[in-house]
Amino acid sequence: MKRNNGRTNSPGSSPAIPSVKSSCDTIEVTDKYVSKVKEDLYKFQGLQPDDPEFIPTLKTLWANLAQHIKEEETQDLPALEHALSDFDSDGMARSFGRTKKFIPTRSHPAASDKPPYETVAGLMSAPMDRLGDLLRKFPDEARS
Repeated sequence: MKRNNGRTNSPGSSPAIPSVKSSCDTIEVTDKYVSKVKEDLYKFQGLQPDDPEFIPTLKTLWANLAQHIKEEETQDLPALEHALSDFDSDGMARSFGRTKKFIPTRSHPAASDKPPYETVAGLMSAPMDRLGDLLRKFPDEARS
């Protein structure tokens, strides 16, 4: 897909990326929203499907995430794609793919969300989460 109204920029020549959400009020609301979603995810991770809180928690999570996803897909990502050259977009996509390998796979609402502690907490949590994910998938002895 062509960016910048059909123009393909040379590497590094993308115009400045527009600030999609720049006000302090928006950032504060977003931080509160992210904290709430983290708490809900953490609660959901501990629930079993037969738990009476399972379906209501799942519905709450999905309602919140669906609105967030819709905003990103209809506003944020199109604005970003429009501002980037093909080269820069591809580079960012590769970088994002690498970054995903270093982030936790489970919610940790008590972990710091302030730089640089957020990065340290994530780097410390990610290997433990991945190990836990492997152990959760490991077949139990009853099935052998």
